[in-house]
Amino acid sequence: MQYSQLGKVGILISKIGIGCWPLGGETFITTSHGGNIPVGYSNFDEGRIFRAIKFAIGQGVNLFDTSDVYGNGFSEKRLSKIIVDSIHPRKFFCIVTKGGTVFHETRPFSRCLSEDVSKDYLEVAIQGSLKRLKMDYIDVYLLHTYNEDIIRLESAIETLREFRDNGLIRAYGVSIHSGQEEWAEELIVDNGVDVLEVPYSLLDQKAARRILPLALEYSVGIIARSVLCFGILTDGIKKNHVFPADDWRSHGFNHDIPYLMTRSKKFRYLIRKGQTMAQAAIRFSLSHPAVSAVIVGIMDEAETIEDLEALGQELMSQEYERAIKLRDD
Repeated sequence: MQYSQLGKVGILISKIGIGCWPLGGETFITTSHGGNIPVGYSNFDEGRIFRAIKFAIGQGVNLFDTSDVYGNGFSEKRLSKIIVDSIHPRKFFCIVTKGGTVFHETRPFSRCLSEDVSKDYLEVAIQGSLKRLKMDYIDVYLLHTYNEDIIRLESAIETLREFRDNGLIRAYGVSIHSGQEEWAEELIVDNGVDVLEVPYSLLDQKAARRILPLALEYSVGIIARSVLCFGILTDGIKKNHVFPADDWRSHGFNHDIPYLMTRSKKFRYLIRKGQTMAQAAIRFSLSHPAVSAVIVGIMDEAETIEDLEALGQELMSQEYERAIKLRDD
């Protein structure tokens, strides 16, 4: 396994981390109109995904990314079970979780989600995460919100600083969404966050324009997510693929698949003999010097093996530069 330090906080993390959204299983929110919108992954098999994550730990993976809202708390609960059963001590792991989205611990249906980054709510949220994870501290705690109201956010950042000073967390930051690059710059320069989790892939390179260079300058740890574009940058999805109705990707994502698959074709030159599209995509995202680690979602042991084999296959400079020139985001 290859490891790196996470920005100025210096936490040692595996360069590939496991995204634990799938651990939440099939989950829905019930709208005010009575409809149910999927907010989880379909075909959840607890035994299969537990085996995959345990295999990853056996290979040295210590970075796990979850959120209190994934599976309405069940992702954190299931991750805790895996870690408790591990042969490694707690200090081996780097656990990233998130708060700021109000949810209800019911399954599989929950009422509509809302956002709250007030001090009162975040104090409740982090205690809930600590309880579900069965831990007395969290390594990295991120705000999980689309809200860009800087006035409210500054108070939230101050709350996270208090969490860090009180030993509840080791580092804090924000999970950034595509299109929020300007906000991310303010978080780095004006708010002094320790860590940002940002989308960064062959199909979404916007972070490389300003966020990643600034992160290097200010020693902010960068965890890249969506590096496989939710399955598009793998060999498992074709142009005519349709996600099932109980998968969140079926809600507003199915119609984008042909377009995204067409865009992804121009990067297939990165696939070396005997390798896969997923490995090429992981190598690309890890090639930027600001990126400490990438997060990948896995469903079984075969996917875990495939993703981990991307390590040690760094892109050559000309490959990387060509990929940058081909971007159209």
